[in-house]
Amino acid sequence: MRNKRLAAVMVGMALGLLPKLYAQDLSHDWPWVNLEVYPERCVNPLMESQGWLIFKGKVIEVIDGRTVVVAVQDSRRKVQVQLAGLNLATSREYRERSRERLGQIVLNRSVEVWVNPTVWEKQPLQVTAVMYAPGDAGLSLVASGLAIFAQPPLYTMSQYAECQYRNAEREARVHGIGFWSEKQQASRARVQ
Repeated sequence: MRNKRLAAVMVGMALGLLPKLYAQDLSHDWPWVNLEVYPERCVNPLMESQGWLIFKGKVIEVIDGRTVVVAVQDSRRKVQVQLAGLNLATSREYRERSRERLGQIVLNRSVEVWVNPTVWEKQPLQVTAVMYAPGDAGLSLVASGLAIFAQPPLYTMSQYAECQYRNAEREARVHGIGFWSEKQQASRARVQ
């Protein structure tokens, strides 16, 4: 039974994941990428060996800037999903702004949650995962300077996604976006 489930996941990935990945520009000749900002080029996600179980659902509650409750599609099950690879700023203002932004992105919307299949088999009430609605919700928070990239637990995020998060944080820092605008102002004030 377990092998059949795993085979179904792999077939689902081949049918559902590959078109999404091919729809992205995966070439290394990205004209919009400033290599001073993005010194790290991300691995080709098609070359990674980690498999993901993708479940669909609807976000029914935003708990904080990185945690939501998802009602699993075709089930009565509700799962608390913590977005992988994120830390929130310590400032109350930015924590609230990240919660509001996450709500704008996902609340009352259909999402896909990519989770490690071995975790999902245990039918947990809480998972750490990457969530798409339609884009990567966590990446959106990092790019807008409302969350900080944090090394995720093993097998909760692909190397490609980790790389994208690191590059998005670097971009937000360089351009002083969100939380990083205050960090830059504070460091300039200390220098002067």
